[in-house]
Amino acid sequence: MYTDIDGVLFNKEKTKLLAYPSGIKGEYTVPESTLKIDDYVFNANSNITGIHFPKTLKVIGMSNFYGCNSLTTVRLPEQLDSLGATCFFFNRSVTSIIMPNNNVWIGNNALSATGITTMLFPESIKEIGVDNSKNEYYSVLGSCSALTSLSLPSTLEKLNPIASYCSAIEAIYCFAAVPPVLVGENAVDIAATVRVPKGTAEAYASAWSSLYPNLKYEDVLPGAATVTVNNNKATLNWESYSDNIYTGTPVRYTVALYEGENEDRTLISETRLDANGNAGGSAVKPENNVHNYEFTGISNKTYSYELKGYTALDELSMLHKGSFGMESSGIDNIEDNNAEIISQEYYDLSGRKIAKPENGLYVIRTIKADGTVSVSKQQF
Repeated sequence: MYTDIDGVLFNKEKTKLLAYPSGIKGEYTVPESTLKIDDYVFNANSNITGIHFPKTLKVIGMSNFYGCNSLTTVRLPEQLDSLGATCFFFNRSVTSIIMPNNNVWIGNNALSATGITTMLFPESIKEIGVDNSKNEYYSVLGSCSALTSLSLPSTLEKLNPIASYCSAIEAIYCFAAVPPVLVGENAVDIAATVRVPKGTAEAYASAWSSLYPNLKYEDVLPGAATVTVNNNKATLNWESYSDNIYTGTPVRYTVALYEGENEDRTLISETRLDANGNAGGSAVKPENNVHNYEFTGISNKTYSYELKGYTALDELSMLHKGSFGMESSGIDNIEDNNAEIISQEYYDLSGRKIAKPENGLYVIRTIKADGTVSVSKQQF
C-alpha cells in the first residue's frame, strides 16, 4: 500500500506524499512524480528550511506549513490547482509566497497571518475567497501586519474582501477593467489607495464601497492593449506601469500570434521581448512606458494574439488577449479625406464601446462613404 523514498512516506504509486518525518533537517525536494501533498504533512515542522515542488504537483493539502518557522520564501509550482485551507496560517517567518501562473483555488485563510510584505496574485486567477462547490465565502489573506501592497489580476471576476487587519497596507492594484464582484458579508476596514485602470475609478467606488468603506481610488493603471493596422502592417500597442511601490512591472514579455480565433486558431509565431518591449536586445526605452510591437508575415486574414508580461520572479503580471483582421479590424491609420462620414463609434481607453463621450480621453472610430476607416484619440 505504501512506499518509502529516503525516509519519506508515499503511496505505492509514488503520486501522493503522506508523511514527512519532523526529524529531517534542511531543505526538501519533492519527487517529480508527486501529484498531491496530503493534509498536515509538514505541519509544525521547525526543521524544514526550504521546500522545492515538482512540476507535476497539483494539490497541496490543508495546514501543511502551519508552524514551519524556519521557512522564509516559498515558490508554489506552476501547475498547482489547489492550495489547502490554513496552508501558511500563522507562519510569521514566511516573508515571500510566489503564486503559480495558474487559476489556482486558494483555501480559507491559506495566506493569513504570515510575514509577507507584498503579494501578487498572477494573471489567470479568477476568484479569491470563494468556494463555489459549497457556496461559501471566506478570508484568504488577513492579519498580515507587514503587508504593504497587493496586486490583483485583470482576470479576477469575484473576490471576498482581503487584507482585513493588514494595518500597514498602502496600495492595492487591481487591473480588471470591470470591477470584480465583491461577495460575503464582512466589511474590511483598511484605508489604502486602490489603483485601477483609467476611467474606472467611479465604477470601482460604486461596486466596492459597501464592503471596502474606507478605500480611495486612483484610475492610473493602463487599459487594454490595442492593435493598429496601416498599409498591411499591424502594430500591437500597450502600456506598462511602475511606481515606487508596485512590484509587478514586467522585465520581459512574450507575444504570440495566431491565425484564427478561439479553439480553431493556429500558432504562427511566439517572440520574447525584453523589458523595453524589444526583440533584439535594444537599449531604447519606450516613451512614457508605451510599448509597440509590429507583427510580420500577415495577410488579409483574421488573427488573434496574446501578450504576457513577467516579473523578475517569473510571475505573470500582465495578460492581454485580442484579435484583428486586416480588412475587418476597422483600425486603419490612412490620411484623412473629404469622403462623407457614415458613422462614428466611441470607446474608452479600456476598449469598451460607449454611447457618448463625457469628460476625458476617448478613442473615435470613423467610417466614411468610400469604405475607409480611421481611429483617433480625442480629449472631450
